[in-house]
Amino acid sequence: MNNIFRLLEKKLLADNRQIYLKISLFVLFIASRYIIINAPIMYSDIIYYQQIGIQSVLAQKQNMSFHEYLFQKMKHKTEKNSNIPEYKKYFEYPPLVVAWFNLPNHFIDFSVLTSPNDYINQYTYYFRILMLFIDFLIFILVFNIGNKFLQVRDIHILFSGVIYIVSSQILFNLLYDRLDLVLVAMILLCFYYQIRGHVFLSSFFISMGIFFKLVPLFLIPVWFIGWIPETVFNKTKLSWDKNQWTLPVKASISVIASCTILLVLSLFVYGPKAFSFLKYHLDRGVQIESFYSTVIIVLGWFGLPYEIVSSYGSQNVNSPMTHLFSTLSPFFILIGIGYVIYWMIKISQSTMSEKDNHISPITTRSIIMAKGYLFSLLIILITSKVLSTQYFIWPIPFVAVLSPFYMPKQLIPWFCILALTTLIFPYLYWTHIVGIVQRTPFVAAGPDYFGQFILLSRNFLLGLFIIQLFRINCFINEKRIKQF
Repeated sequence: MNNIFRLLEKKLLADNRQIYLKISLFVLFIASRYIIINAPIMYSDIIYYQQIGIQSVLAQKQNMSFHEYLFQKMKHKTEKNSNIPEYKKYFEYPPLVVAWFNLPNHFIDFSVLTSPNDYINQYTYYFRILMLFIDFLIFILVFNIGNKFLQVRDIHILFSGVIYIVSSQILFNLLYDRLDLVLVAMILLCFYYQIRGHVFLSSFFISMGIFFKLVPLFLIPVWFIGWIPETVFNKTKLSWDKNQWTLPVKASISVIASCTILLVLSLFVYGPKAFSFLKYHLDRGVQIESFYSTVIIVLGWFGLPYEIVSSYGSQNVNSPMTHLFSTLSPFFILIGIGYVIYWMIKISQSTMSEKDNHISPITTRSIIMAKGYLFSLLIILITSKVLSTQYFIWPIPFVAVLSPFYMPKQLIPWFCILALTTLIFPYLYWTHIVGIVQRTPFVAAGPDYFGQFILLSRNFLLGLFIIQLFRINCFINEKRIKQF
């Protein structure tokens, strides 16, 4: 009997310790986010967002769609000034973004506003509160995924929470003042409902993500592989038994139906001009932070001419190689995603055939899926012609969820990447990266030696981090999985 009481006492002490740790982590989250909400953020995009938000309100008052309102406004500007660049005639965001920009307006009492600054302050406050809600949702999902589906110990789930808080806090200038956290929530919800087996909800959130920002479109192949039953990967050749392919077919129909519904709603609410953003992004050049610009800068050491131009809302590198890299970028993304799919199938076959695997096939499958999402997002980062600083928010939840399966030293490059990214923008961006001489007309000298070193270091570490993760997962990680 005494032994039983000792065991119960030991368990209660352990449970209390876990509760205290979770409370401490929650307090850490709130404290870190309080700093972000009240921080004077450098180069916030919320000012631009509130302009779109108020224009959305004005369009509604005139019984016009938002895009039609912008088109008419730009038409008047063009009549007065024929030198307006072509790209400024297109709205850069997909349809759902307009709805998000308008959302803070529903919380603002316009009757009590006395000046434009009052509106800006109110809009900024509610925008950041909405982002805090999204941030907390992601934080909870990271815990839930690790606990219920990856079956890691409580202490390692807490470690995942710390990784998420620290990683996102490093990007504090961008976390609540850009849109990407909303995109991350949609991708993570898609993954969450996929590993739970909810076809419709997973399809709905990946479709929402596509209409919010096109990035999830590149995740569709990995998402589709996730619906193929694990039993298929027990064989050297894929089985075409119709019963095993019911879920993938159902998922395909669901995502097509979801995208079709969102397409019809977008056309109904915003009209055909809602998709002018496709033209905008198709014509964009190679952004200065991208891996391709790093190649151009290195080739510049050997005589390749290049210049820095300001267009499409970013600073881009223009050189004889720019058009080639811009054209090849989507193909490099698809090749990278193709390799991820190949890797997922190979790893699934090897893990499903191992007799000494002490974790369930469903858990193994969830881990492989999480890695598939993470690898895909990292590959999009390094192969995209546009690499804005806020894009590094995308992989953070998946790095956090999977952190128990890596040694702490293997995450050091990740924190170095985030630290260098914050250093690049906003602190070194205009002086050492762009090398701005004057803003109107735009003249820039390009990155100086220090800026080149920082850019090359960040992009080199990103490539190294991706290669390291693939090597770990291909040769080491299956033994490590069993330890947890």
